Amino acid sequence: MAEPEWKQFEILVANIQKELSPGSVVIHNDKILGRKSRVTRQIDVSIRGKVAQFDFLVIIDCKDYAQPVDVKDIEDFLGLIDDVGAQQGAMVSAKGYTEAARNRGMDAGIALYRLVDTDPHKWQAKVRA
Repeated sequence: MAEPEWKQFEILVANIQKELSPGSVVIHNDKILGRKSRVTRQIDVSIRGKVAQFDFLVIIDCKDYAQPVDVKDIEDFLGLIDDVGAQQGAMVSAKGYTEAARNRGMDAGIALYRLVDTDPHKWQAKVRA
């Protein structure tokens, strides 16, 4: 049985990160204990690496919504970033972001992306020169 589309989206994002970060550990559907909540938190994609003697954690939230991501999702994600102690958070959306979400995300330092990939799948980007 095929994976649900939302899961395929997350796996695609994880695979792209593996290509972009060959020296890091990229995990799809990671589980990280919250420092403040003290419960296990689900992370769509985590990236762990090291710069000099410093460990770093980047978490990515994937949103395959039919409409642009709104500010509420950004604020929920900010809480997750803080709880797991990530040094950076990024969100990948299939449909982009509302103006309020872009403003809040950029102000908080969250990297906001739309999935752009040319492989044949639902999220394929048709690129013309």
